[in-house]
Amino acid sequence: MKVRKHFILAALLLICAVSILLAVDYRSFKQSLLKGLKGVNVTAEDINPKMKTIGLTKEILQTDVELQLRRSGIRVLSEKEWFETENAPQLYINITGGIWEDALVYYNVAVEYKENVSLVRKQKTQCFATIWEEGGTSSVGVNDALKSIREGVQQVVDTFCNDYLAANPTQPSTNNQGEK
Repeated sequence: MKVRKHFILAALLLICAVSILLAVDYRSFKQSLLKGLKGVNVTAEDINPKMKTIGLTKEILQTDVELQLRRSGIRVLSEKEWFETENAPQLYINITGGIWEDALVYYNVAVEYKENVSLVRKQKTQCFATIWEEGGTSSVGVNDALKSIREGVQQVVDTFCNDYLAANPTQPSTNNQGEK
C-alpha cells in the first residue's frame, strides 16, 4: 500500500511539473505573437444595458485601457492610424454579464488582441483574427461591481502589457551630445 501511495504522489508531481513547463512555454508563445507591434488601437464593446445600471460604460473602459497602455509605454493608435496600418492591430475589450436579484453582478472580462492575417493555404486572403486573448469570470455584490470589473480589466490588460513588453523590449535611447 505504501508503494502505491508513493507512486500516486510521484505521478501527481510529474503532472504538476509538466503543466508548469507547458504553461511557461505557452506564455512564451503568446508573447512571441506580439513581437514587432508598433502599437494598438483600443476598442471597447458596447455594454449590456443592465450592466450600465452599475455605472459601467464603454467610454470608462476605453479610457481606462488607453491610459494603462500609455503608462506602460505602449503606443495607442488613433482610429485614423489604425485604418492606415496594414495589420490593423486592435486590443478589443468585451464585458458581458448581468445582475441577479438586484444584489449580485456576474460578469466575464475578455481582452483580445486582433489583427489582419493571411491564410497560409491562400496567402492573398486576409481576415481579422484573434492572436492573443485572456480573461476571466467573476461575481460580486452590486455595490462593489464597478470597481471589481474595472480592476478585472486592469489585471488582464496588465498581462497583455507584460507580454507585449517582453516581446518588444524598449531600447535605451542614445544620446549623442558630447560625443566626438
